[in-house]
Amino acid sequence: MSVISVQAGLGRFVALSDPATAHAALGAIANTSHEALTEMRRQGDDQRPGAAAAARAGTGAVWVS
Repeated sequence: MSVISVQAGLGRFVALSDPATAHAALGAIANTSHEALTEMRRQGDDQRPGAAAAARAGTGAVWVS
């Protein structure tokens, strides 16, 4: 999350003066946030009963409390 915050600040700072750097910062934000969300979903799936089997079967997991 710190990478996303730093890159967002950089992007805002150079948005008008250096569009290429702002574009690169947005790319870093997109990539880092995608990786973080993937990891969070994986960790969530590890905690749900039956999620791993459902993922392997391609059926999607259903959360039942």
